[in-house]
Amino acid sequence: MDVDALARDLAQRFLGYDIVAPPFPAYYAAWAKRDLAQIPPDQRTALRADALPIESVEQMEHRVAGDLDAYLYRAEPGGSALLLGVRSERIAYVAFCAGLYSVVEPYQDYTFAQLAMFALTVRAEADNVRFSGVWGGGGEATRVNVDVERAWYEALDEPGLRALYARCETIARDAALLLGDGSAAAPVLAFYEPQTGAEITMGAGRPNLIAEVALS
Repeated sequence: MDVDALARDLAQRFLGYDIVAPPFPAYYAAWAKRDLAQIPPDQRTALRADALPIESVEQMEHRVAGDLDAYLYRAEPGGSALLLGVRSERIAYVAFCAGLYSVVEPYQDYTFAQLAMFALTVRAEADNVRFSGVWGGGGEATRVNVDVERAWYEALDEPGLRALYARCETIARDAALLLGDGSAAAPVLAFYEPQTGAEITMGAGRPNLIAEVALS
């Protein structure tokens, strides 16, 4: 796979809002279709017409996380940032931020984390998982936060809980590798009640913890 050529193609498609068909994975195309539906058709047409041709993509970083290769690119003109996660020569994760590098020269680690968080969140939504962050490092197991309604979680029987953990497992392991301390150690799933808008705005701590599950 020519990853640089793929990155260039994806960056051009992002700028032209051509993001609802291959080579984008099915889960991303479905998310993008819902997102684009919120933009009036005439505005989408104008945005596509204004898209500049990509002149270059520069690979800023390459991280190997288990069997996942994650690449961060800078696309010109415009200084856009693209994150591409590849597993078994297929796109596993993708995220794009137009003009990120042209607004302010960001710290590279922050740029990678920002795009990785968005890519992981969209991927999790495809499995009806509300991924909400990663904590850990310093020799401790990485905690991967998932938001669920307490009453719904506590009503699940054993098969239902196993099914929920299975839905979370791949995204949790990838999140721990990409956003944790880089350790391949098994992460811990931490299920929390969702935060309200007021709690987030006021900077309150996480709502009540419901359960913790260590992945083997």
